[in-house]
Amino acid sequence: MKRSPWVACLLIALAMASVVTIARGQSDEPIVLTPIVLRVARPPIPVLGSDGRYHLVYELELTNVTPRRAIIEHVAVLDATTGNVVQPLGGEALAARLVVRDRGAAPATLGPSQFGIFYVHVAFDTGRRIPRRLAHRLRVATEAIGSGPVGQTGGGVRVAPATDLVLEQQNHLIDPYTPLPPDEPKRDLVGSRAVPQGVSG
Repeated sequence: MKRSPWVACLLIALAMASVVTIARGQSDEPIVLTPIVLRVARPPIPVLGSDGRYHLVYELELTNVTPRRAIIEHVAVLDATTGNVVQPLGGEALAARLVVRDRGAAPATLGPSQFGIFYVHVAFDTGRRIPRRLAHRLRVATEAIGSGPVGQTGGGVRVAPATDLVLEQQNHLIDPYTPLPPDEPKRDLVGSRAVPQGVSG
């Protein structure tokens, strides 16, 4: 038997209302719209360095979805399972790791609707200390009148199994987050400094 269009609409409305009711019943916390969308495109792979430590080098993609500037005040890499902080970053160290396609951009700042890449480099003394999953917690300030910094967590990603490759001593990980020498030209968005070089099996 066919249902009339208004009956179908009524059923859809009731279904949506029940979903909202269930969601509200599961959490009393208000829904907060965060200014930054976080994403890790590929699972990071732990690599054993010549220093005997396991290194994770990967890119955290940040997109400012607001019509105002967003200032990244603090970034923390988390063990997504326990919530423990693996590595906190702020100040100059944070600003040096954020790269945007705008040579006139202020440090640690994303313009309206702007995309950037935050380079992450985390080292662990042993393979057992490497989390199975990572997440990222940000503290972001926007130019909205009367609004303070907003905390948000996202960018969850699983960690791939460690590779058997070992980084050679003479070609160690080049940290892309240190300031470039004055005579070295700046790169747009993504530079080769973030890529482990001289990997041998």
